[in-house]
Amino acid sequence: MSTNNEYTYKEAVRLSARKKVKGINLEAFEEFARLWDAREYTLANEVRTDAKDEGFYLAVSFMNQYTDV
Repeated sequence: MSTNNEYTYKEAVRLSARKKVKGINLEAFEEFARLWDAREYTLANEVRTDAKDEGFYLAVSFMNQYTDV
């Protein structure tokens, strides 16, 4: 079960990503976050790997922060 602190942290990461990441990079982050929250960890990690392979390093950084809870 998520704690209030976990939710607050994830929401802060999402808001920060929305301000700093644009275009397809943001789409990749949003897809990752949606899958991670749905506990589809394997699919989420595939999105993260694909983003890294495409050079979306800022998006990947936010993905990593999102999982740090």
